[in-house]
Amino acid sequence: MSALRIWLTQALFIFLTTESIGQIVEPCGYIYPEFPVVQRGSNFTAICVLKEKCLQQYYVNASFIVWKTNHAAVPKEQVTVINRTTSSVTFTNMVLQSVQLTCNILSFGQIEQNVYGTTVLSGFPPDIPTNLSCIVHEGKNMLCHWDPGRETYLETNYTLKSEW
Repeated sequence: MSALRIWLTQALFIFLTTESIGQIVEPCGYIYPEFPVVQRGSNFTAICVLKEKCLQQYYVNASFIVWKTNHAAVPKEQVTVINRTTSSVTFTNMVLQSVQLTCNILSFGQIEQNVYGTTVLSGFPPDIPTNLSCIVHEGKNMLCHWDPGRETYLETNYTLKSEW
């Protein structure tokens, strides 16, 4: 009997924990674009849109949004409140290869809560490859080499098409 009671208690605890975590994990809003890749040295703007239920639950609006990059607050001069649910942040001359961007709210005036986060990647578009040379082994295997140009700082895939 005691083992059954312990098992039921553990099952109830796991169920309640899972249910509450499900509520916490659902984001209060989103950052757009969600997976940004920008050209290095260019300007970039992101927006954070709060869900209506979070405005009511935490007594906030877009003026309570705090933007952060790599856990550091973004200066207010870079932030614009668009309307009661939406705030934007603009970065000029993006030179860092990777930046963690988060949208946070100050709920109840002082408790900071993360709304959403994304990683902003910056790099260069690939150059047109030069010095392409290929060797065919036994009429079926082809091995090619080329100069890809400058570093892109991004994952870059090349596709070679050939006709025989």
